[in-house]
Amino acid sequence: MRRWLRALMPIPPSPAIPTACCCRCRKPMPPSRGTPPSTPGTRPSGSAPASTNRRRPPSRRRRAARRAPIPEARVRRSLRVMAAMCALVAVVVRAAPPPMDATTRAALKARIDAWEALTPQSRRDARAQMQSWLLLPPAQQAALRESAAAFAALGGEEQAALREKFDALPGEQQRGWRLGAALGPYYLRLHPLIAYVPEDERLPLLRVLQSMPPQELEVLGRVAFSTPPGQRDALRQALIRQPAPDRLRWLLTELDR
Repeated sequence: MRRWLRALMPIPPSPAIPTACCCRCRKPMPPSRGTPPSTPGTRPSGSAPASTNRRRPPSRRRRAARRAPIPEARVRRSLRVMAAMCALVAVVVRAAPPPMDATTRAALKARIDAWEALTPQSRRDARAQMQSWLLLPPAQQAALRESAAAFAALGGEEQAALREKFDALPGEQQRGWRLGAALGPYYLRLHPLIAYVPEDERLPLLRVLQSMPPQELEVLGRVAFSTPPGQRDALRQALIRQPAPDRLRWLLTELDR
């Protein structure tokens, strides 16, 4: 009886054979191949990916260098460098100016305000005067300080009269007095020789002129006026090259030509 009932029951369709239904027939997916967890380069499903920023283990040479003691000479050299740096920092700290008090700050602010109130031409003149002052020999700087102290001790009317007298001088003569009291009286006679000087000859020429006594400056002024304009550059260069003991004899020779 059971066998007869089994023969009458319909056979269920196979999953690999499409059957007629209301939906689209889909081909079953092939079974996935499982990879054992012990295979390198794989991870179990659902786990986070392994980090790629792994640090490489140090090599044998690096491990040996870490274990090796630092040479004593290297330690001493490092200590000397650190001591020198500390000494330099201490010198810089000691050389730093002390903090200004209220009076000093007010005076500095007044000087800054006075400088900013000047015209561009006045600022250029002030810079030129400072540059001329820095080029003067120490002896002439000391003499000018004494003259400034004597000028400050004069009365207001006398100071005004001296300022008016200086302002009445030609511009070239005023610039000549910036070279110092030794060269100021001879500037107009030396002007043909020192009016246009190349940049690399200015300082050597100024040093030579400041070291010359009045007798040599007097002869040089006469030689400068008697020399043609095309030969003054050669005369100036020869003057710079002349030794101090032979300078007067050379000037007299040039004057006789």
